Order: sequence, then structure tokens, then C-alpha cells
Amino acid sequence: MPTMPAVVGSARLGNFRLAYESTALAALRATKVLIWINGVESRIRVRINGFTIHDALNDDPNTCTLTVDGSAPVVGQALRVTINTDTPRLLFNGTLQTVALSYDGQPANWAWACSAIDDLARLNRRIPFGTWTNTSATAIAQSLITSYAAGFTSTAVQAALANIALNLDGSEGFSGALRQIVQLIGGYYYVEDLGLHLFLTESTDTPDPLQTGYPFADTPPVTSSTDLSQLRTRVYGKGHGEAAVMDVAVGETILPIVNAAMFNPVGGLAIVATDVIGYTGIQLGGAGSVVGPSAAPLVPPVLAMGGGSVDSGVHQYAYVFVTAAGKSLPSPLATITTSTANLAVPGAPSVIDDPGSGGALVVGQVYKWLLTLATDSTHETTAGPASAGLTGTGHSAMMLLSTPSLAGVPPATTVRVYRTVGNGATYYLETSTIAGSFQNNPNSNLIVGVMSDAVLVTQPNPPGANTANTGGASVTGIGLGPAGTTSREVYRTAAGAAQLKLLTTIANNTSTGPFVDTFADSTLGANAPVTDTSGLTTSTGKVNAGSTSLETSNAGRFSASGGWVLNGTQFIRYTGIAGNTLTGIPATGLGAIVNTMLYGEHLDPVPALTGVVSIDVAIPRGQVVNIWVQRDDVAAQAAQAALDGGDGIYEYLVTDERRGTDSLNALCDAHLELYSRPIVTVTYATRDVKTKSGKTLVVNLASPPISQTLTIQDVTITEIDVAPHTAPKFTVTASTVRQSLESILRRMTALLD
Repeated sequence: MPTMPAVVGSARLGNFRLAYESTALAALRATKVLIWINGVESRIRVRINGFTIHDALNDDPNTCTLTVDGSAPVVGQALRVTINTDTPRLLFNGTLQTVALSYDGQPANWAWACSAIDDLARLNRRIPFGTWTNTSATAIAQSLITSYAAGFTSTAVQAALANIALNLDGSEGFSGALRQIVQLIGGYYYVEDLGLHLFLTESTDTPDPLQTGYPFADTPPVTSSTDLSQLRTRVYGKGHGEAAVMDVAVGETILPIVNAAMFNPVGGLAIVATDVIGYTGIQLGGAGSVVGPSAAPLVPPVLAMGGGSVDSGVHQYAYVFVTAAGKSLPSPLATITTSTANLAVPGAPSVIDDPGSGGALVVGQVYKWLLTLATDSTHETTAGPASAGLTGTGHSAMMLLSTPSLAGVPPATTVRVYRTVGNGATYYLETSTIAGSFQNNPNSNLIVGVMSDAVLVTQPNPPGANTANTGGASVTGIGLGPAGTTSREVYRTAAGAAQLKLLTTIANNTSTGPFVDTFADSTLGANAPVTDTSGLTTSTGKVNAGSTSLETSNAGRFSASGGWVLNGTQFIRYTGIAGNTLTGIPATGLGAIVNTMLYGEHLDPVPALTGVVSIDVAIPRGQVVNIWVQRDDVAAQAAQAALDGGDGIYEYLVTDERRGTDSLNALCDAHLELYSRPIVTVTYATRDVKTKSGKTLVVNLASPPISQTLTIQDVTITEIDVAPHTAPKFTVTASTVRQSLESILRRMTALLD
């Protein structure tokens, strides 16, 4: 298309085009800087000399220093700096933090020296709180923005970041919360234009590589350094702590503490003062029992198999007495295994002719038998294959049930036997028996063929559909309560669970059952009581000081392998349980019963670490026991050992007493990811406007020989708008570690303090 200038009076349509921008003009506009103060474009008022932007990583805020002429800027006004008037790129967004008035030469030549801080300052106005367990860092960051950062966005938070555990107790501000997140995932973040960017690698708009063909400034020259001072190939973590509730002797295997909930339930390490100890489990403590015989039911319910819709699995049943005052503790447990899967159809029976007398089979007629299995009166399988035919001889017939037909059949299942009438094809019920009797003695014979054909046809035929399952139970033996009992409540666990939940109420104190349970786990109600509020009286009595055993109303609340219990202010050590009695209590000394106890007094389990080893120094009451972890980078240790000839182990301690085991492991692993190799740092200068902290830089130089993939840590932007066609100068520090030097120093100082 023609592009020559139009001459007045001689232009013609199509000889020029509107909005045409020459290549030179586009290049000029691409490096043009615009500055807004309080929403007003103020580039002409800002002095180029000293105009500097500092772009830092993570919780170090970006800053801008500038000198403004003319009318006074005001602290708190917005400051925004962009480059490229065609496609603006943000260099800084924030607010004026300080404004200082001075003058040049003459008092009338006012000059306003200003400093500004980016949006991170606004983000830190609120203090976030919360606890997350095994939650994606993405979801946590988004939740924090939604709850505590009105006006900010989280669309630039990387999706599907790793799951972490995080506890925010308000001791750190918003940027401190974000710092914890990026430490746990080995990532980083920055805030720009009221938007949070949090990620492992920001792959968009990456800076030009530092290599031949992409010019970079020689002032200052490119430098590369390797630093071993931060190396750590083994990281110890010291986390949440709880005080010992009493003196603990050398060699003790159970360590009672105030609360064991944050310790690893499958065991781990703990540190007490300077001693690291191991443990294999925990006891949570909680509600216990009372001293003396129980007012609760003493016998479990009786269970029988039935068909129904109870979820497949192992279920436990118990019941409690209910009075006007409350409820007793549960009875002992009864257990049954249910399955909603239909039973397999039985195989064909074997039939022999018994040469006895008294049979009802018609001479010369051919008879056949087949079997079904029934779990109750309404749940029955379809019929299995028929036996071979047997010709009547005037004698009775004896049928032998073949053992393979009953393999895997629950013993309480009913085996129903059906027979034809003479030479007919229809089968009628002849007799039934319990499968268990044949499983215990598979050689037992069952006499059949003694019913006449006329009587047999009055019996039901085999079902047309298989409905036999063991997904239900008949509950009987529901004991009657003592005087004052108004009803009983029956409780059941969900399949494979331990928590008893309400199944039904027997609204009297006269019926012992049966109650037919066909209810799914999802219909179960409230948890069973854990304390006795029934008001039903126990026997009067006491447990004397020095006793080596202690009867309780319900020893199921305590660990069968031993532990500590609390009665008032005395801690009692036991080693086992017999029935409802705690046994193995020392007669004297630590853990003995010092004060006589009356029946009915409370007795509660004490939280503790169990399976403890390596208590080599007695632990005094009140001494704090902290979670302790050790994490190793074996590959990094081997690499360093090859360099320095040692074992390659460089140790480091991380302390954060808010953290449990999983969270502490994640924090230590993040330290290893960041510091398990020597830190390589490259500094250089460029005029690439895509340069920004947190972005990935590829270095591939032949001279000087540097080949690294790094993260930009720190950028200082100067020479802003110094000349047409000239982009600002970006002086860059990039390294293999994803944190700024300032952040590292601040964290180290905090640990020393």
C-alpha cells in the first residue's frame, strides 16, 4: 500500500491510511515510560536522575524512589509506572510511602523526594488465621485471598500445587503466610497490580536467554559465583511440643504428656531437652470410666444372621440402660459379619437308597432332590442343580449332603431340601436343617422321602430369585436394667468402624428382643455415651492405697497394653487389663495408688507416647517433649562426599513449634530442595523488559563459560526513559535458590533470636 505523504490538494483516497505507525515510531513508543501519580499522568514532573525501581522476590516488597517537581504529592497516593504506550507493560504499582520536601539551589525550587512501596504493603493489612491438613497450596492461597485480601485476585496462582499442612496462628502477617506456603512447596510468589502470583515455575513471558545472539550489557560485567556456605544435606526439624505431666524414669516405655494429638500415631521421633527418643505409637487419652463395678449392662446382646441391607463388613453391637436422668455406659460388645452379596447357589446333593422300611416313595416312581440356602424366612437362594433320579422301592431314601456344596456358607444358614412328586418336574419343600451341623460333621446323613406325595404338594416351591444374603442381624438377649430403667438403646458400628452409633430404642424394660436389623450404616444416629449419666448406683466400696489392681466400670476405655490413668491429682501406672480390671500397678513408688479411691470416682486415660525407647535421662514433670524429624538427601550427600572426601552430611536445624510431623517433614524437604546443592549466583545487566524477579533464566554462555537454569531473585531498574529508543537498564541477580538473600538473612536472624 502507498505510504508517501499526502500533499494538500492532491491527496486521493487510498494514497494514505489512518493510524499508520512507522517502524521507527513503533520502536520509540515501545520504550516510552508513563508515570501516573494519583491517576494523573505525571511523567513530565518526574526527574530521570535517581528514578529507580527495585523488584525483589517473595516477601521483600518492590520499591520505587523518585523526585517530583511542582505541586506536592501526598503520602498514600497511587503510583503506577508502565513502559510501551502501544502495549503497556507494568514496571511498578503501589502507593507513596514517604514524601520529603527540599529545594535545589534557591528555596523557591521545591523538590519532593518520594519513596513508594508495592501492593504487598496493602496485602499485609490483614492477619490470616487457619489450619489446613493435606490441602493443595493452590486452594490455601486462594482461600487466603478471598478471606483476607479484599480487592486482590488469585487467578495467577498456579493450579494443582502440592498438598501441604499449614497452621497460621497470627504470629506472621499475610506475606509471612505466603512465605510458609512457598517454603513448603519449594516455590515463590510476588504481588503485582493487586494480583497474587504464586507458583513453582512461571513459564509465561520468560526473559531472553543469556547467550550469544541476545545482547546483554557489559556494565557491570557478567559474573558467576558458587557458594557452599548455605549447603545442607540433612535437615532436622523441631516441631510442636507438649509438657510431660509427671516425672518419667529412665527406661520407661510410656511417656505421659498433656496432649498427644499432634504426634504421629504410627510413631516417630521426639526430642526432650537434648535427648532424641523414639516412639511407636500414641494414646490420645480422653473420657475414661469410673472406679468400681459397672452400672452398665454386664452381658452382650445375642446376634443371629439374617438377610437385609446392613452394609457389608464386621459390625459390633451393644446396648445401654436409659433412665430419666440419662444413660449408662454400653454393654460388652457382640460381633457379626454381614454381607449384602447374595450367597452362592448350592451344588447338587448326593442321594443313596436306604434299605430300611417306612418310606413314602412310590414304587417305580423316579424322584429327584435339590437344595437352596436361606438366611431367614424371607431371604433364600434359587435352587441348585438337581440330584440324580432315584426310583422308589418302598423304602425311605437317605440323602447325603456333599461337603463342597456348603464351602464358605455361614454356619447359621438354613439348608432347605426340595423334592419332586413322583415322576413330576415341580419341586416342593420337604425338610430343612442348619448348615453348621453338616459343616461340623460332613458325614452326617439326612433322611428324606418319608413324606407322602399328597402331603408334599402343600409345601412352598423354591423361589424364582436369589435374595439370600447375610446383610442383616436378629438382635436378642437385650438385658433388662435395674429399677429406674425406662428403656434400652441398641447401638451398632458401621462396617469396619469402632464408633458405636444409635440403631434403635427399645421403649420398655421388659422385652429382650428380637429386633431385626436391616438398616444401612448411613441411617445410624448419635454416638454411644462415654460417661455414665444414668444415676444407677454401683456397689459401694473402695480401692485401698497400695493396691496392685484397680476395678473399673468399663476398662475398654483404656489401652490393653498398659499406660497411665488419672484419678483426681494422682497418676497411676498399669501394665495390662483383665476383664474390667487394670492390673500390674506398682505397690509403691512412681505410678502407685497413693490415695484410697471410692467407687464411682472418675478415672481417665492420660495422653502418652507409647513404645518409647532411649529414655536415658530421667524426665522431670513439666519438661517439654517436641516432635523431631530427620530428613536426608542421600544423593546430595554422596555428591558432596565425592568432592570433599567426607561423608557429605551438612546438617541444619529448622524450628517451628506450630507444626506436626507431616508439616515439619514438608518444611525440611523444602529446605533440602533449596539448599542441598551449592548455590550458583549469576549477576548481569540487560535491557530486556521481560526481566522480572521470580522468572526462570537460562544461561548458556561459551565465554565466560556459564551454563545454568536459574531463578531471578532481584532486579534493580535504572536509566528509565533516559533516551528515545532506549529501554531501562535491568541489573539482575539470579541464582539456583528460590529466595532472596534478604529473606534468607532475615530467617536466619529470627532463628538466632
